Amino acid sequence: MKRGSILLLLAPVCYLAVSVFVVLWVCGNGTYPSGSDTMYHVYRGSFVYRSVLEGCWWPSYDPMWYNGVELLRYWAPLPAYFMALCQALAGGEALNGYLIFVGMVCFLGALPWLYIGFQTGRPWLGAAMGVLWFFMPNNLCALFLEGNLARSLSMVFLPLFFYFCGSYLERPRRTHLLGTALSFALITLCHLGYGGMVALGTLLYFLLHRIIVRRRGVVLPLIGAMGAGFLLLGVWVCPSLVGGMTSMENSEVMEGFFQSLWISLNPLERYASDNGNFYFGLAAFLLAALGVLLSRREDMPAFWTALLICLATSSSVYPVLKVLPGSRYLWMLRFISIALCLILYGFLRWNTLRRPLAFLLLLLLCLDVVPSLGLVRGVQSGELVEERLNKTQEQTLIAAAQEITEQRMALMDLSSLSATGAWLVSAWNNPVPATFGAGWEASATASNIVQLNRALENGQYYYLFDRCKELGNDTVLVRLSSMWQEEGGEARLDRAAAAAGYRLADFNDGYRLYHLDVSGNWGTVTDYRYLGIGAGAAATALGFPAMEEAESTNLNDYTFEELSRYSMILLSSFTYDDQQAAEDLVLRLSKSGVRVVIAADGIPENHKTHNQSFLGVVCNPISFSNGYPELDTV
Repeated sequence: MKRGSILLLLAPVCYLAVSVFVVLWVCGNGTYPSGSDTMYHVYRGSFVYRSVLEGCWWPSYDPMWYNGVELLRYWAPLPAYFMALCQALAGGEALNGYLIFVGMVCFLGALPWLYIGFQTGRPWLGAAMGVLWFFMPNNLCALFLEGNLARSLSMVFLPLFFYFCGSYLERPRRTHLLGTALSFALITLCHLGYGGMVALGTLLYFLLHRIIVRRRGVVLPLIGAMGAGFLLLGVWVCPSLVGGMTSMENSEVMEGFFQSLWISLNPLERYASDNGNFYFGLAAFLLAALGVLLSRREDMPAFWTALLICLATSSSVYPVLKVLPGSRYLWMLRFISIALCLILYGFLRWNTLRRPLAFLLLLLLCLDVVPSLGLVRGVQSGELVEERLNKTQEQTLIAAAQEITEQRMALMDLSSLSATGAWLVSAWNNPVPATFGAGWEASATASNIVQLNRALENGQYYYLFDRCKELGNDTVLVRLSSMWQEEGGEARLDRAAAAAGYRLADFNDGYRLYHLDVSGNWGTVTDYRYLGIGAGAAATALGFPAMEEAESTNLNDYTFEELSRYSMILLSSFTYDDQQAAEDLVLRLSKSGVRVVIAADGIPENHKTHNQSFLGVVCNPISFSNGYPELDTV
C-alpha cells in the first residue's frame, strides 16, 4: 500500500482522536461553556431543534428574548441548524450538543487541509496543517473567548475557498469557479459580516496577484463566482440587510478591533493578559515574511496579503482606515484568521521550500500555539456545568426573579454575564420571557435596550423603571455594581422603583429584585405630554422621563395634527428634507400654543449655504487653535 493511501486512512482517525481529546478537555473545564457569545448560539440551536421537532423547519419568531425577536433573520442560519444537529446527536441536551459542536469543528476543519495537501503534492504537510488549524491562537480565541461559534464554523470552509481561488488563478477550470461560489456561499451562511470580510481580504489578494504575477483574465471570473455565491443566498440576504444591526452606527465598535502590533506578535503577552487579546502569531508572521522574500512569484500574493492585513490591525492605522468609505465595517482584528489561512495555504503551495526548513517552520508554528492552549484547558475543576449554572442562578437572584415573573423580566446587569445571563433567564430551569437577550442588534427594540443600559449606567432610575414598565416587565432585577456608583444609590433606586409602582421583592449583596403586582397578562397605554425629535432627544429623555422619543429624526415625517397634541416639543440634532416646510410646521405649532424648543448645536446644515441655519438663526460651530483668544463678554 502506498504511503499516500496509508495517510488517507490514518489521518481521519488521528483527527477523530484529537477531537475526542479536545471534547474531554473542554468538558473538565470549570468555566465551560466559556465565551461571551457561546450561549447565544447554543440558544439559537436549541430554539431551532425544538421548532423542528414541532414540525416547523424555519421558525421566524421567538417570544422569549427582546419582547420577541427574529433569530434567523439578521444572523446567518447555518450555525443554528448545525447546533440543532449537534443537539440532536446529543439526545436533545443543549450543553452536550455544544461539546459535540466543538469536536465537529475540530474534526471537519482538519479534513480540507488534508485534501489540499494531496492536491498540492504535499499530503503529510497538509495532514499536519489539519491538526494545527483548529489550535491556531486566533481560532481558539474566536471559539473559547469570544464564543463566536458562527465564525468558528466558517473556518471549516475558509481553506477550501482559498484553495479553489488559488487553483483557478494558477490553472483556470470551471470546477474551481463552482467550488469558489459554493464555499463562499457556505461562509456567508455561517456569518454574513464575516463573509464580507473574507470578500475584502480576497479582493486584496486578487489585486496583489494581478500586480505581482501579472496574469490577466483570471481575476474577474473569480469575482463573478463570489458574486454568484452571494446571489444564491438572496432569499435570506435581502431581508437580513433591512433593519437590525445594518441600520445602526457601529463606528465606535470598529475602534475596538485594532491593537498594538507588540500585542499581536508577542507570545509572552498572552500569559500577561490571560489570553485575553487577539494574537496573530510571531511564527506565522516570520513565515509570511520569508514567503515574501524567498517563495515563487506565484506564491507571494498570499504572503503579501497576510502581512498587509497584519499591519492593518495596528492601532496606528485606525485613524487612516476610519476615513475610508464603509470603514465602520473594517474590524481588522477579525481579519486575522483570514490572513493565517492564506499563510498556511501559501506554505502548502511553496514546493520549492526545502524539507528541513519546512519542518523547522512547522515546528515553530506548533510551538507558537502552546501559550493559547489555556483557552481550551481552562480550570480543570471537574465541577458539573449544571451545578455551576444552578449556583449562578441562585447567587444572582435570577431563580427568585423567575418564580415571581408572570409576564416579562428585565435583567439590568449591562451584560455582565454575557449571553449566559440571557440563557439562565429564558432557557434554564424555569424560563421566562425577557426584555433583554443576546445579539441585541437583531432586535426591533435595540434602541430601547441601549437607552435602558444608559439609564442604569448614568443613574437615571426614574427613566429606567418607567420604560421597563412600558415594555411590559413586571419584574426588574438590578445588579448593584452596574449602577452609577454614588452614596445612597440604592435608596434612590428604591424610590424610583416605587414611583413606577414596583416593590422591593428580594435583595442580596450584589442584586436588588423589584416586582410589579399585576396579575395575568397586561399591556401599557402611554400618553406623553412632551416629545423629543432628533438624535439628541434620547439623551434628554434619560433625565426627563415624561418626554417621548420620536422614532424618526426627520421633521418632515410628521404632520401638524400628530405634533399639535403635545404641549412641548424638543428639536435636538434633528433633520429635514424641506427646510421651508419644516420651518412653516414649527411656526404653525408655536402659534397654536405648542412650545417648541430647538437645540442650537444640532441644527441641520443648509445644503445651499452650508450654514447651520433655521428660522433665520445661524449657529455655526466655532473652534480655536492653540488655546482661547481674549473674549469680551457682556
